[in-house]
Amino acid sequence: MMSMPLAAYAASVIAGQPNWADYYRLLEDIAGERGTTLDKLTDVGLAKRPALNAFKAAANNRAFGRHGASKRDTTIDQSTLMNLLEALEFVRGVVTKWLDAQCGDVMPTDRVDGGPLRFGLDDDDE
Repeated sequence: MMSMPLAAYAASVIAGQPNWADYYRLLEDIAGERGTTLDKLTDVGLAKRPALNAFKAAANNRAFGRHGASKRDTTIDQSTLMNLLEALEFVRGVVTKWLDAQCGDVMPTDRVDGGPLRFGLDDDDE
């Protein structure tokens, strides 16, 4: 972590107070480090498309907050969107896969806490 500030930042975001804006920025930073964009995290094997789409939809369509205001669709039922617990698990999964790639793909990635999650977050890797 000392030689990779983004890893230290990722750990502090995951350990900190749940926050849509911090999660979004972190994913953008990880994508940039991998030479891609947030929308293409699936192409580098860090995210699954259904979960990434659900995360972006939720982050950009929260009923309150400034983040994503330009893209907000006020007709979306808020209960259908990914919640912060699901967002944390999604981001944690991306960070874990990213860190694992930095270490040679040797870390276990099984989730050990919480109940069933939506948006394919509990699906086995293909």
